[in-house]
Amino acid sequence: MTYRRRRTSIYQLKDDFVKTHQHELDRMEVFRMGKCNDLPDGTQRWVDDESNDRFERMTQMTTHSLQSDVAAPVSAEDVFIAVMGRYRPGRVRCAGKAETLRTWYGRGEGSSSSGGYHTQVQELQQQLQDQNKKMEAMSAERSRDRQELENIRNQMSEMQAFMQKLAAQPSHMPCPCACP
Repeated sequence: MTYRRRRTSIYQLKDDFVKTHQHELDRMEVFRMGKCNDLPDGTQRWVDDESNDRFERMTQMTTHSLQSDVAAPVSAEDVFIAVMGRYRPGRVRCAGKAETLRTWYGRGEGSSSSGGYHTQVQELQQQLQDQNKKMEAMSAERSRDRQELENIRNQMSEMQAFMQKLAAQPSHMPCPCACP
């Protein structure tokens, strides 16, 4: 997105991102938006090399956790805290000036691993999406089962009609028993 003024508030950036991409920003994305400019030729220009290095480490940590089968995936929030370090008192990095630990995480202070409100909401939304996908799959399977059951009923009806037709025909075969 292009902006006419040099400085745009974090809240305006977040709002524009949600409208464009249909999902909430995480702090890795906010960090990238604040420290990196996308140039018209498709390249990126970072404010400094340290910011670029930090973002690369965050990206590597998230891709490593996604490729690992043993460990549970690491959230973007945890990766951000691991690379950027712990908070200074009363400050949440890349979340805007008005955000404090209490407003960002809820009543308890700390990272997402301590059960912060923001992270819990994201996890619950993900669980809800997963459950909806499972329900859709189960509904499709139920429809297939109903169709299969209907096919079996039709085959049984055809077999019953065939048996009745066969029973109604006079038999021209001799009796299998030895009758004189």
